[in-house]
Amino acid sequence: MVCLAEHPGEPLTSKQIADLLQTRSDYLAKVLSTLTRAGLINSRRGRRGGFCLGKSAENITLLEILRTTQELERIENCPLTGHESDGQPCLLRRVINDAITDVEQRLDGVTLAQSLQPTPFAAPANDLDDRLASNGACCGTHN
Repeated sequence: MVCLAEHPGEPLTSKQIADLLQTRSDYLAKVLSTLTRAGLINSRRGRRGGFCLGKSAENITLLEILRTTQELERIENCPLTGHESDGQPCLLRRVINDAITDVEQRLDGVTLAQSLQPTPFAAPANDLDDRLASNGACCGTHN
């Protein structure tokens, strides 16, 4: 999707996209087919054929893309015991499912066009980021 958004109005072949993403073309063909069926991209056959966005990048959210290719699944049973206790969700299950909801809401608030920008949004800082940075363990560098 990013490749197509970076080349608006210019159809890209599946080979061009696979080369840009450095991925296997057989896997990419399945993803492109799924995205086409969902209307997120259009395909055109022929000498000047290829794939392009089905609508503007400003009108496609990251959540829409994710839901088309995979679903963030909710946990049905307690991850620790494998079942529910007294019909009430366990704390861990509730926390995980709430986190999934939060991720979905954030992804729904970011468009494909915004994701092309150098800094589409500022992620809130947290203690882990600070600790990793101060220890030099950010981005795979270790002191």
